Amino acid sequence: MFIESTTNELRNKLKNLFDLLGNSFSYNTKDNSRDSRSELVGKQFGYLLSEIDQIIESNVDTHKKVLDDLAQHINKTLYKLQYPNDCNNRRLLVCYVGYCLYIASAANRTLVFENDGTKWYYGFKWTDIFQQITSCNYEKHVRPFLPLPEYKNTHQQGKVVLLRGRWEVGNLPHRPEAVPLELKEILIKHHTNPPAWFMGQIIKFALRENQNILAKLIKVEATFKLGKESFTGIHVRRTDKIGEAPHQNLIEYM
Repeated sequence: MFIESTTNELRNKLKNLFDLLGNSFSYNTKDNSRDSRSELVGKQFGYLLSEIDQIIESNVDTHKKVLDDLAQHINKTLYKLQYPNDCNNRRLLVCYVGYCLYIASAANRTLVFENDGTKWYYGFKWTDIFQQITSCNYEKHVRPFLPLPEYKNTHQQGKVVLLRGRWEVGNLPHRPEAVPLELKEILIKHHTNPPAWFMGQIIKFALRENQNILAKLIKVEATFKLGKESFTGIHVRRTDKIGEAPHQNLIEYM
């Protein structure tokens, strides 16, 4: 594989570097050529570092290509899971959002929001901001099965189960791997933080803006005249934390 060959090349260059440094310090300190040898070592050191940098930079596009392909695969898998052709033939898990989509995908269940996400604490419905999480419907595909048994593990046979909020669950008997086992090896090779990347794909799928919100965001983005510079985003959590700490104005965070 390309990554393996370049990694071996990098190791060989590092070995050459250490060999060179080792030899440079084995000479007699009274040798008049000490200064010239030190200069040579410095030049060789700089050259090898430059070579290593080129190897690393040449891998950036490869890493990005692999991760983009993998992200597309995960998105298609989640879409197939969340938008089945026939909801009546799907096992369902009823819950809220990111954590639940993570559990549902591991259990091969379609996630349905309780009451289709119409009863939120935030003054709006889920679909006021985001796309529907699934083509399945709470009233049609969940309500006939009430009351729902609680979700326990991936082997549970109940057609429709309820996963309560993480703060209510306690020690859930079944917790999926931070990264699916079938993706772990490839992610370790191409990303420095596989769990963060994978959970990012889950959240990215869940938080797809609806057309109305997307149009507004594009309009706002256009006013910033953003170039190719790097930007840092700050997420100020102002939901359940309201009951845990005094209110702080946004300017204080900035």
